[in-house]
This record gives sequence, C-alpha cells and structure tokens, in this order.
Amino acid sequence: MDETAGVDCVVCLSGNCSLAERVETALADGHTADVLRANTSEEGLRAVADHDVDCIVADYELPEGDGIEFLETLRADHPELPVILRTDGGSERIASRAISADVSEYMQADRVDDEPAELATKITELTEAYRSGTDHARDLERTADLFTKTERIADVGGWEIDTETREVFWSDHLFDIFGIEADKEPPLAEALDIYHEADREMVAETVETALDDGEPFDTRFRRPDGEVRWLRIQGVPVVEDGRVETLRGAVQDITERYSREQALRKMHDIISDRDHSFDEQVRLLLELGRAELGTSYGTLSKIEGDDYTFEVVVADDDSLQEGDIVPTSATNCELAASTQETLVIGNVERDAPDQTQRSGFTEWGIACYLGAPVFVETEVYGTFCFYDTEPRADQFSEWETTLVDLMSRWVSYELQRRQVTEQLHEQNEQLERFASIVSHDLRNPLSIIEGYVDMAIETGDVAHLAPAKSAINRMDTLIDDVLLLSRADRGLELQAVDLRSLAERCWQTVPTDTATYTIQTNQVVQADETRLQQLLENLFRNAVEHGGDSVTVTIGELEDGFYFEDNGSGIPAADRKTVFEGGYSTTTDGTGLGLSIVEEIAEAHGWDVQITESTEGGARFEITGVHETND
Repeated sequence: MDETAGVDCVVCLSGNCSLAERVETALADGHTADVLRANTSEEGLRAVADHDVDCIVADYELPEGDGIEFLETLRADHPELPVILRTDGGSERIASRAISADVSEYMQADRVDDEPAELATKITELTEAYRSGTDHARDLERTADLFTKTERIADVGGWEIDTETREVFWSDHLFDIFGIEADKEPPLAEALDIYHEADREMVAETVETALDDGEPFDTRFRRPDGEVRWLRIQGVPVVEDGRVETLRGAVQDITERYSREQALRKMHDIISDRDHSFDEQVRLLLELGRAELGTSYGTLSKIEGDDYTFEVVVADDDSLQEGDIVPTSATNCELAASTQETLVIGNVERDAPDQTQRSGFTEWGIACYLGAPVFVETEVYGTFCFYDTEPRADQFSEWETTLVDLMSRWVSYELQRRQVTEQLHEQNEQLERFASIVSHDLRNPLSIIEGYVDMAIETGDVAHLAPAKSAINRMDTLIDDVLLLSRADRGLELQAVDLRSLAERCWQTVPTDTATYTIQTNQVVQADETRLQQLLENLFRNAVEHGGDSVTVTIGELEDGFYFEDNGSGIPAADRKTVFEGGYSTTTDGTGLGLSIVEEIAEAHGWDVQITESTEGGARFEITGVHETND
C-alpha cells in the first residue's frame, strides 16, 4: 500500500514557500495531494473552511503571531484536525503552550527538510487516524504521548494526571530525568515522593489547583544516588465538557541552568559590593570561578615586557604567592595576551601540543588552562585565568568560557575606572594647586601694579609705572610656568634627541652673560624634544636663580640617564623632598614652579629624578630610566 494513500489535501502555513515545497516533495512519491499554501493564520483558517483538509503543517514562527496561536483558534471549530508544528528550536515554554493547544505532532525543521519520508509517514498516520474517527493522541501509549514528542524540541519530559483515577502517566524521558527505571507509572502519592522533601507540599498544592495560572515553577528532586537536582515544571489543565479531565506540563532538568543563574547572581553581588576593595572583589571572583570550573588555581596577573607578576592569587596550595614574578614566556598567558583572545585548553598535550615546551607545563605541570586578556583602554594589562595540574577529559564548556570572559571584562572595566579616577584625582589636585598659585602668587604683583598705577594717576608721573612693569613681567613668568606645568604630562611624541645639541640651544635662553656650562655627554635619547627642552631650560634657570650669575653648570652621563649639577650653594638635605612641590623657592623673584615642571616632565617620560650634592657642594639632579637610541 502506498504510504501516502488517502491524503488528499494538506494546508501548509508558513511565511515562505519552502515549507510547502518540502511537503509537496514528501507526498510526491506515489500519490498526488493538493498542497494549499497559506501565509498568515487568517489565510490558514480560510483554507480549512473552504476545503476538506486532511492535515495542517504549520511553522511555529509566522509573519503575524505564531503557529500555536493559530492552533488555539483552530481548535475552537476543529478539535480533532491533525496539526504538525514545525520548529527551528524549542523550549519548555513552547512545549507547554503547544500541549495546551492540543498539537498533534512536532517535527524539527531539519527533520522536515532532510527526512521527507518521515514527514510523509506522519501526515499519513495522522490523516488515517483522523478519518477513522480515532483520537490519535489518546490511542497512543501514554508514555509515548505528547510529552514524549516535546522531548524532540525541548529536551523535556512530561507527565499527565487523570483527575478521576489519580493515575500518573510519565514519558520515557521523565524516567531518565529522575534516574529511575521505567517499569511502571507510580500513583500520585508515590510520584510526589520523587520530589525533594522540602518541596513536596508545594508541588502537591500546585497540582491540586490544576496549575490554572500556567506559570512555570521550580522545584528540587532527589535522584536515587542522593544527588539533588532542579526541575522547571509548567503545565495546564485539559478541560473537556466543562470539567478538568487531565493535567498536562512539561518537565525540564534545569540543574545546570539553575547553577549558572546562581553563579551570575553571586558574581553580581561581588562586583556590586563597594564595601570590598578591588583586590578583595577579584579574589572573590577567582574563588567563584575556581568553584565553577573545578580548577586549583585562579590568578589576576600583570604583564610588563618579560615580567609576569601574580597580583591576586587564589590557590589550593602556597606554591604561588601574590607578588611572585616569573618570565612571561613560561606561561600560557603570553599567548592569550599576544593574541588578545581568550585561550581555552582542556588538555595541553591533547589540545595544544605546541605549548608543552613552556616551563608552565614542563616544570609546574599545568595541564589545563582557561584565561582571558585584561585590558586598560586598548592595551593589554595582563590576564585573568584559571588552571590546574590535572587535564580535563573534555574541553572547557561554552558556559565556563563565557563566565571567565564576563569576569575579565569587569576586571578590565574596573581597572580602567580606577585609572580614570586616579587621573581625575590628580587633575583635581593640579587644579587646586593652580588655583592656589593664581589666588596667592598673583595677588602680590597685582597689588603692586594697582598701587603704582594709582600713584601714576594721582601724580601724573609715569615713572611710577616702571615698578608696575616689573610686576607684570613676574606675572608673565608665573603664567608661563603654570601653563608649562599643566601641559607637562600630556601625550608625548618620542623621537631621537641629541642631548648635547639640545642643551646648547637651551643655554641660549639663560638670562646671564657670566654663567658657564660644560657638556660631558654625546647621548642620543628617546624623548619628546619640546618637553625635554622645557626640562633643561628650567634646570638652567634654577641654577642661575639660586647659584648666581657666575655659576657653572655641568651635564654628564649616567649608566641609564644623565645628571645636571652646579657649583652653587646646593639644596639642604632636609628640603630635597619638598623642592618639587609647587611654590617652593628661596628667592624673591622665583615662581617656585621650575622644579615642579622638571618632575612632571620626567614622570611623563617614565623617568625618575633624584637630588643629591654635586662634587663642588652644589645641587645635582640625577635623571634615570632614560632610554638611549642608536638612531
């Protein structure tokens, strides 16, 4: 017998023509059936009203509404007409809605597309049952009923309770979920014993109220081996002739989902708790990550060139300590940092044999690794990672990778936020310092100017304006210094700078004809030439202001920088920590900002400035951390 015999008319409800083509292909072998196409629910209902339809194949996703909404409307006038729901995926919510609407069959889209013979068989079986007057859903074995079908789209089990006999029918997959043998369906009282003792009353009450709200609820159950897992249950009453005849739902094991939700809640609580310091928050995140991944080690590390520093460490032993420094090349983190991507290695020998030469594997025995780069702005700061000396049988899961990514992104954000906060704090301090300079240091010359201008107006003698001009010149110098100070740490344009040539040009700005200088270096350094010029000019000016017009200045070479010294009166040891503070000066004409400018420019380059005594008892400034160049 032709397996499509007796199928005369099928309605295909879909937003595109591909579904109808699939049905035509499925029914083409040995029999020709009319395949009516409908794009919307309204067109589908009209086709059923105008034709003698044997079966409907509907997409879940429709241009207007969805296939289940269509099914609910259809069932009011055609309670037994077979309907096959085609889905691209599924969930317990879709399964529960479809069961409530009395769907006849589910088929995933790939099976509809790839298994035309199976589709033809489903259509034929449903049509024959419909025409013979058999209630197909009730004719099937209870354990192979609609609940079993839901497993195909949502990986769920299902149960059905007969409200009159109180019998409970389970799908095969529900037995698998509970971890019990599928020899018989237990009565309701025994079925409730499956659930966790603390939740049984709630489950029973929910069943007794017939699940009339249709809302899902979560409950625990205990498997025979003692393991406690979580279920999400959703169901609805089936009403016939005005009475609730059966209770139906979908049951899904959500233990992993529940665990993930709990992990995300814990993560949220950790990062939103401002009572903890940043390091404490990172430590708690590492503890959480270790628990989720099952690893022995979790670290936040900073990478600076060849050095890999363990900043925060959470471990089962004391083999790693916070502050430890190892070569970056010894770690898998080097690869995560260089590629700027999350590195996932469940088993180093199996998944990344090219990494087995690293000391992390050969000496420390790190056999699995999951780590993500941490960024500050666009630069890699370091890594947030987890690892263990035991290899994993499988790879780290997508969820585990996502969790580490989320944690590393928060760490990146927080590091960036802290940097911005520090910068704003420094800027505020700088603004306060400038405000103090403007309000205090400019007040005296302004008072002088005002007094002499008033005298010139009263007497008509312009000679009184000469002292006012000197005060104006001092204000100009002060304003220039403030501007230099404000710009000292702005972005640098590094280039090769000849220190001797630049120093000779700077000497031309020194306001003296009797002071002398000598340059004992031919260094070419990496620096922002404009900023370095400002640094040298301020050192020259400081030497003349404090050492007198006959001072001699010497610039010489250090192993990692250069020095600048004079033969003046020097700087007392007690004052050497305060001379870089704005406003410090031992002369009446000085602004007190020159050495502040020197320090700001040096720090902007990453250099260090120290004050000692010169060979002749004067001041000596040693500037170190300077990189030379061969260019």
